[in-house]
Amino acid sequence: MATADATTLAIETETPQSTTIVHSAGKTKKLTLIPLIFLIYFEVAGGPYGEEPVVQAAGPLLEILGFLIFPFIWSIPEALITAELSTAFPGNGGFVIWAHHAFGPFFGCMMGLLKFLSLVTNIAAFPVLCIDYLKKLFPIFSDGKPRNIAISVSTLLLSFLNFTGLAIVGYVAVAIVVYVRFVHWGSRKGDNIEGISKLKKYLQDFGYINSDPSNTNITSNSFDDLLESALKKYQSYYNLDVTGDLDDNTVSLMSQPRCGVPDFPAERPDYTFFPGRPKWWTFDLTVGFAPSVRQDAYLPIGRAIQSWGNVSPFNFSISQVYTNANFKISFVPKDGPGKILASGFAPRDGRLQFDQAENWVNGKVRYGYDIESVGLHELGHVLGLAHTDVKTAVMYPYFSTNFVKNQLQPDDIQGLRDLYNYKA
Repeated sequence: MATADATTLAIETETPQSTTIVHSAGKTKKLTLIPLIFLIYFEVAGGPYGEEPVVQAAGPLLEILGFLIFPFIWSIPEALITAELSTAFPGNGGFVIWAHHAFGPFFGCMMGLLKFLSLVTNIAAFPVLCIDYLKKLFPIFSDGKPRNIAISVSTLLLSFLNFTGLAIVGYVAVAIVVYVRFVHWGSRKGDNIEGISKLKKYLQDFGYINSDPSNTNITSNSFDDLLESALKKYQSYYNLDVTGDLDDNTVSLMSQPRCGVPDFPAERPDYTFFPGRPKWWTFDLTVGFAPSVRQDAYLPIGRAIQSWGNVSPFNFSISQVYTNANFKISFVPKDGPGKILASGFAPRDGRLQFDQAENWVNGKVRYGYDIESVGLHELGHVLGLAHTDVKTAVMYPYFSTNFVKNQLQPDDIQGLRDLYNYKA
């Protein structure tokens, strides 16, 4: 059961030092905390609208004190939270992504919907407020057609500025969020609703509906026997209530990030194998790292390799030529953050691909996926193991942020032993 230790694997595969970037002599402008606080305050306040009523109600002294103090009691917490969450999630999405990861898909969807409604309300209110100020200088805007035209023009101008350069990057993703959460929550056999075919495609991609080209039901929007049967298989495999309906627990599990390798639920109730039980012909295997592998990934991947070597007869060594290696590890573009995290291909393909768009971390970190935990899972695929329904096992396909699972469990160890028929 000898294998190269994690440190050796990391040292032998160390990439060249990164190039030093020399900045110009000029000072780099940086947005610091205090400007950020006032920026948020003025972004929230939307301008001077409302100052006059404050002065009339509280007097000028309290009004000035309020405007000086309010940014600190409101904007400091918001600035700190925004800075932390923006660092944890450096991509697009903002509050919608944060709510999704903190409270689940439903609240993420609600955050997006409410944010949209608030923006619609603002874009409708501010042009009216603006014209109300202009009418003090130009009485013609007080009422009638000139006022309506001025409000319409200012609304169009402000809307145009907001939407310039905006592009929808995933119409299907936008539709499916609304479809699953508000249209199909609780759907059952006999329903016929636009978008059911996307759910069938999900279940087909992960092994619960046969990939038969002649099966025309897969493209229909009917909640038929095919979908009910697939949902029951899925629910049974993951120890959910077997209802055949699209209930809350089923939707919640389907919404979680997961491994991209299909499940094979028909073989057995615990650990499973790929169809045909493919396996390696030798216990001496080589590992190659593509240039795309991150510098901070070598040690955790090395530890994951060592973990499998410690419980099996496999010996692992580094291949200096990536294309000649048995295991080919890389970071590649996949489907964006929070969906398919990584994929491991069965013997004797040997590819292990991490989605480079994910927030990869070492250890248990908020909003991050542990490289070693995901790598340990995908290496199981490369060795020949498929998924298990045992939640504590490494080969369980769903992952979460701020979570570590880097210890092989009896189900994982027994599965590999059964596949390669070696003694403990």
